Amino acid sequence: TEQIVGSVRCVQETATRIWEFKMNCHNCGNLIIVKTDPENTEFVYQEGAYKILKTEEATDVEFIRDKDEIKRVRENPFAKLENQKIDIEKANEEKPRLQEIKLIQEENYGNPYDMNAMLRKKFREEKKVLQ
Repeated sequence: TEQIVGSVRCVQETATRIWEFKMNCHNCGNLIIVKTDPENTEFVYQEGAYKILKTEEATDVEFIRDKDEIKRVRENPFAKLENQKIDIEKANEEKPRLQEIKLIQEENYGNPYDMNAMLRKKFREEKKVLQ
């Protein structure tokens, strides 16, 4: 089945959906088409862009597992257990930083309804001044 919503297309060939996003470049206005690749858990750039960040060149290698590592973890229960332990330790280590980021986000953006209402009120006031 295929669904098209705005510039997003969803093709459901199997149980996993494949999403396709179309957008314009903010610099040149050219069309960029990006499609999800659930099999490899990444995005495929079909038109107007190419992948710059390669996992081999990433500076934060601890979080990124290559395909061989993913396969090893899936097939070996002990490797899965080891990686699960490492993931839990990393999550506990990063938890304070993530909570701080969440707090900053809530302070800056708060309730989306309230922010939207405030922006609409400000817009109406500016509109009255202009008229």
